[in-house]
Amino acid sequence: MDASAAGKILEELRRGYNAIAGEFSSSRQKLYWGELKRFVDYAREREAVLDVGCGDGRTYELFRPKQVEYAGIDISGNLVAAARERYKGWRASFEVGDILDLPVPDGRYDVALAVAVLHHVPSEPYRIQAMKELARAVRPGGYVLLANWNLWQPRYWKMIWHQRFGRRNGWDFGDFKIAWKKSAFARYYHAFTMKELSRLASAAGLEVVEQYYVKDGEVTSWLRGENLVTIIRRPADKTKGK
Repeated sequence: MDASAAGKILEELRRGYNAIAGEFSSSRQKLYWGELKRFVDYAREREAVLDVGCGDGRTYELFRPKQVEYAGIDISGNLVAAARERYKGWRASFEVGDILDLPVPDGRYDVALAVAVLHHVPSEPYRIQAMKELARAVRPGGYVLLANWNLWQPRYWKMIWHQRFGRRNGWDFGDFKIAWKKSAFARYYHAFTMKELSRLASAAGLEVVEQYYVKDGEVTSWLRGENLVTIIRRPADKTKGK
């Protein structure tokens, strides 16, 4: 995808999520992704967790029993405001920010997660930049946890192939948009494969620990899986202690 088209999509996402923030938050009152429960195992008691693309902060519910230091970042100021209101007084903070330029110090977090976020990032250069920012945010030996929609399910094939042969806007194969309910806001998506995500992780100096497809919290095949989970680790500093 060319830079002009990618930049336009990023701006559309910022405006769009602010416009639908109230409705979006209301539609996600329950943490319904069973597969995310496994993410909690990667954070120990009182560790620091960064949630990139946190929306209204609902993923905090999974980590709260471990009393983690939780920080959420989202491009939508309206969603960040909703998160602050919901978790006022809890050990959680929320800030407006972009996955392409995270407002966090290097190595600040033990775990960083991006749930249903990376598939909204247009163009490979921006996706590599996003992965490098996630890598920068965690300490050596820390984890980056990704969950992306499995957009290679049969129900999406028509949209993918239509965009492929239409070749509009200089988009890449696997790019398409899905309208948010009846609004004028159509969200951009990129259909990932395991191989592509592994390549992005490698480009950011990260190591893939595990990848799998899930449906209702159960590991399954790519054909049935509704989400693609990727567990990534930042290599430990081998020079430490020498």
